[in-house]
Amino acid sequence: MQKARDLCALGTFYCDTRLGVVDTMYDLILDAAGALYASVTGYFYLNRKTPSLFHRLVREFEEKNRRLFRKKRLDKK
Repeated sequence: MQKARDLCALGTFYCDTRLGVVDTMYDLILDAAGALYASVTGYFYLNRKTPSLFHRLVREFEEKNRRLFRKKRLDKK
């Protein structure tokens, strides 16, 4: 919504039709900041030489629960 239509008709004291544009600009700025943050953290995650914390937790879980991750044999009859 780019215009705050009928804002003055509601009897409000503050009557400015630019509110929709200002809100949209704040949304776009925060979206750009979030995209920048995600891309920077993703870059460092992909270029990391050591396993991540999540990877280590999954490995530890697999080692403690080997019975859940057994390979099943396909018996040919």
